[in-house]
Amino acid sequence: MIRNGVKLLGMISAAALLVPAGMALAVGAGVADAVVGDNGPPMGVDITSHGGTDALSAISSAGAYGAVVQSFTAGTSSNSGYTPPDTNGAVGPNNIVQLINGYYGVYSLTPSVNINGVGTPLLSESLSNFWTTSGVALPTASSGYGSFVSDPRVIYDPSSGHWFASSIDVMENSSTGKVSQTNDLLLAVSRNSNPLDGFTGFKVGAYQPTNPSLTTSEASYGKTFADFPTLGITSNYVTIAANNFTVPNSQNQFASSPAYESVLVVNKSALTGTNPTTSNFNANSALTYQSFNNLGFTNQPVNDLNAAGKASYLFSNYDASGTGGTFTQNLNETRIAAVSSSGGLDTNYGLVPFNYQSGEPVNATQPGSSATIDTNDDRLSSSLTTDSSGHIWGIQSVLNPTNSGLSALRWFEVAPVSTPGTGNAPTILAEGVISDPNNSLYFGSIAVNSLGKVVIGFTESGTMYPSAYALIGNLNGTNITLGSPLLLHAGLAAYGNSGANRWGDYSSTWLDPTNPNIFWTFQEYAISSSQWGTQIAEIAVPEPAALALFAVGGLLLLRRTRAH
Repeated sequence: MIRNGVKLLGMISAAALLVPAGMALAVGAGVADAVVGDNGPPMGVDITSHGGTDALSAISSAGAYGAVVQSFTAGTSSNSGYTPPDTNGAVGPNNIVQLINGYYGVYSLTPSVNINGVGTPLLSESLSNFWTTSGVALPTASSGYGSFVSDPRVIYDPSSGHWFASSIDVMENSSTGKVSQTNDLLLAVSRNSNPLDGFTGFKVGAYQPTNPSLTTSEASYGKTFADFPTLGITSNYVTIAANNFTVPNSQNQFASSPAYESVLVVNKSALTGTNPTTSNFNANSALTYQSFNNLGFTNQPVNDLNAAGKASYLFSNYDASGTGGTFTQNLNETRIAAVSSSGGLDTNYGLVPFNYQSGEPVNATQPGSSATIDTNDDRLSSSLTTDSSGHIWGIQSVLNPTNSGLSALRWFEVAPVSTPGTGNAPTILAEGVISDPNNSLYFGSIAVNSLGKVVIGFTESGTMYPSAYALIGNLNGTNITLGSPLLLHAGLAAYGNSGANRWGDYSSTWLDPTNPNIFWTFQEYAISSSQWGTQIAEIAVPEPAALALFAVGGLLLLRRTRAH
């Protein structure tokens, strides 16, 4: 929500909803990919990868990769009321859940879609109502301050059969736009695998006056506000991490840099019982503050949804200025050892540098407009996930390696340090940069299955308006060989009227919990200069028992089966 001392979440007007008459359906076959029903501009990706060396090298895109099964518009700025949406959602055995700023929607796996390509939810309500319905008492508006909820995330955990959601609450002065000094971390768990049966929610005050792990300088800060919470689920833990900014008094805005990092660790078993209670939650959870020097900025807890019993980790991007004006990007690992009053975090790991180094990503341009899209920074904004071997996958926005006027995406595969306290650094097994010679790519998310299939969702703009895209790839040694981009929904206008305009702040892509050949991605596109929309797409990768292409009326359609 907050970055570099600037308030990032604000109300926007609710103009008329404008959506295209056709819904995008992309059928993939490598470089011959085609888009049916949406004449969005093509994208010529320049796919590059380190391949274990310092040199960038092009890799080919060929072969059959997969296809979009369905793609529909879900939450928009009209039913959200906020910008950015914080684009995310998740998929369970029978439902799709979208939790974005201002909006909570539950959809069937094959929702009814109207003529404008908009899906009909089974349930929808405001984000604040979602939390109050789950039993969380939100702050009461008073003395010129209004209350709202921000920065939502949601994950479905196949091993426990539960959904988990997180957010923060915010008290904001309606006249000045300043926030109050402290706030709460919010966490909710569904009663079962059906989100329509409801959630049980909890809140934890994010401010602690003292903490022995902080440096003298950090401990001298006043009260702090937890921002940009992240969420991760493993076999043992549910973890929320946040950046804590100092707010010296109730009328002041955030400092330009975070005071420190906070991490809430909860025993998952305390949440997945028949009736989780506040006392049970408190007895099995711990909130600790950690030095920014120890943890880095914006820690992402790793999602281990394979029930493999792997250790729990957090990773962050750790930037540093080097000699001669160089800029070094490092990956930082933290291991969650236990729930304890001291945090139970092992931070004794070295930093591992990325091969490809650059500065921060730049704002993305749009055709026919001086307004740009704020691509945020190189933080790990979207969820990290594990594969069946316990390797960790992530993606982030970076500077384009061949054009400093554009942004790109860097993906990476990491082997964590399994032995705590050794001081060793994690190993970057593979990394690559996905870029376009004419456009910026940003706010990506990634998922991988056990058969070496990868799906990456993202937004792109430059020669086209901000549009929702996906790439399907095959693991090829230490590289990902990618097919042609799949257009999920073309942008319809240049977003914003001037300056840099908020977008993202993240997206999400997940493997279907019941079918390893199905992926889902949640992305964003521009409806008008003041309206955004989110697009949910189901993507299938080739597997003989799951896919069959057949012709109907001259169009290629995709038939798939689900393993329920």
